Order: sequence, then C-alpha cells, then structure tokens
Amino acid sequence: MNFSIFFLSVFLCFNTFAKKVTIATLEWPPYISEKIEGHGSVARIVTMAFKSVGYEVQFEFLPWARALSYVERGKVDAIVPIYKTIEREKKLHFSSSSFQSSPLVLYKRKDANVQIGKQIDLLNYKLGLVNGYNNTEFIDTNKKISKSYSRDDFINLKKLLRNRIDVISIDREVARYLISKNKTKFQDHLSLISPALDIKKLFLGISKNTSKSKKTFNDFNTGLKKIEHLIPQLINDSFSELGM
Repeated sequence: MNFSIFFLSVFLCFNTFAKKVTIATLEWPPYISEKIEGHGSVARIVTMAFKSVGYEVQFEFLPWARALSYVERGKVDAIVPIYKTIEREKKLHFSSSSFQSSPLVLYKRKDANVQIGKQIDLLNYKLGLVNGYNNTEFIDTNKKISKSYSRDDFINLKKLLRNRIDVISIDREVARYLISKNKTKFQDHLSLISPALDIKKLFLGISKNTSKSKKTFNDFNTGLKKIEHLIPQLINDSFSELGM
C-alpha cells in the first residue's frame, strides 16, 4: 500500500467520530462488495473521504432496486456507486465529482450468431438488464427492444449461458471479475462485444429527503477533495489485491 495512504489511514483511526452516515449499496465487485477486503475500491474511496471530515461510515448491502428506494425515501443517507442522470438528480444530490469510471459493455455467448455493430442492432435480440440500473438512453427508452430484467449481474450471466437471453448489458470490470471467479462455468462460453457502449462515471448520491442532506453533501465534497490525490492508488491497490 502507498505510504501516504497508510499514514492517513492510521491518523484517521485515532479520530473520535461524532457523525455517522449510512450508505446503501449493492454487491457489485470489484467496485464494492461485502465479501472482499476493504469492501472494494469504491468503498475505500468513500470511507476515506468521509473519515477525513470526521464521519463514521456504515454500508447496507441491498438489491439495487431496494437501495434506490431506500435513498429516495430518506431511509438511508446516501447511495453508492451510482450513475448521474437528470431523473435521479430530482431526488439526490450528486457528489461534486466522480471518483471512478465504469465501462458499460455487452456480452454474448461465444457460439451465438449475435451481430451488433450499433445499438439499433439490439432490436434483433433479447437483452438482459438489471432492475434499476441505468444503461444508455437508447436502451432504457426504446420500447421495441425485447428486455428481460434480473436482480443482479450474476443472474444475467447465468441466463445468458443457459440461452434464455441473447446479450446482456454489464460493466466490463464486473463481468471480468464474475467470470474470473467462475471460470469453469463462464470463461469458455461468453465473450465481450467491442467497443464499449459508454464510459459511465461513478458518484455518491445523497438523499434530498433527510434533514442533514446538505451538510452531508458539503462535507463529503470537502473530504473527497482532501483525498483526491490518493484515489488512483486506492483503485490500483484494490484491483491488484483481486488479481485484476
């Protein structure tokens, strides 16, 4: 681990936290997961940013649709990681800057005769999506695309393997991680369709439906600014530990 990150972490451990923030999230490795060391790169970045301004962070791991519902109703203070959209900005304050990129791609079975050069070609296939995820405007608004929704990305990978859908929309690093952890099941049977559909940005979204939302928003942005020089190393360390 980079020494500047180590010493900042040690310093923060000795702070007495007067403030707490509860953040809804999901199982979305390698970015964030209850099952990996440090909960992943996104969790490390968000935790360090909040700790630098005196907050204790608690993550609640939930299905994505439920996580969105919780933060919109103010049942939790924030949600992460989240793509920024005009619709979501009606209910959430988004962090002043993103802290990681998310390449959105398509996957298919290697033996399938799936030919996609442009997004309009998706009209010819059954597309697997996750409930509550934002994809591209074309995918999310086009009612002519045959869509099948699941609770998470892993379920979609299994549906793709079993020929229940033709193609899935998924973050590239999430796909790489899930396939690498289930090599015998997926690796020889699924393939990436290039190029990426989009390069999304990951943000923290703070509920507008709590009494402390503005303060939490301002404090997080201050903390994020304090640690921004450490973010590339945090991401690199987290991904390296996972063999990525």
